[in-house]
Amino acid sequence: MVDMELFAIAAVAHEYQIPWHSFKYITDDANESSGADWQSKVHHGQELFLQKITEILRT
Repeated sequence: MVDMELFAIAAVAHEYQIPWHSFKYITDDANESSGADWQSKVHHGQELFLQKITEILRT
């Protein structure tokens, strides 16, 4: 996976030794069906994110 959007955040956090977490949900492969895959899976990522945040907050 290549995440261009979070690279800048990661670089700054590393430079200033700031702890951080990132959550990514991969919805599709980079191929001819990626648009349809994204549309059918994007909402599932929200559910997983909320589950993970709830898990973290409980610990």
